[in-house]
Amino acid sequence: MNLNLNVSWSEKLQSEFQQPYFLQLTDFLTQEYQDKNTRILPPKEQIFNALNACDFEDIKVVIVGQDPYPTLGHANGLAFSLNPQVYPLAKSLVNIFKEVMTDTGAEASHKW
Repeated sequence: MNLNLNVSWSEKLQSEFQQPYFLQLTDFLTQEYQDKNTRILPPKEQIFNALNACDFEDIKVVIVGQDPYPTLGHANGLAFSLNPQVYPLAKSLVNIFKEVMTDTGAEASHKW
């Protein structure tokens, strides 16, 4: 499975990618993506999308989500993220926005 990963992250994670558990995982996912009867989210080209969005050195915080959104067209490889055309927003994302607004006093820039 080709991960197409940002070089700065690839260098940091290379030893992990050689571990038996990771090799087994990539073999399993390769088979699952090839199975036409199995729906896997996010699309394989969006795996590690978050790591490709910025260099390792620019990261201050990492938020890891447990599962991608289960609706086709919603999961995009970024935890708690939806593409702009997706509406209504996922409840988990609405709750995050509400907490940010409560904690920081920020105004909502999106109608949900």
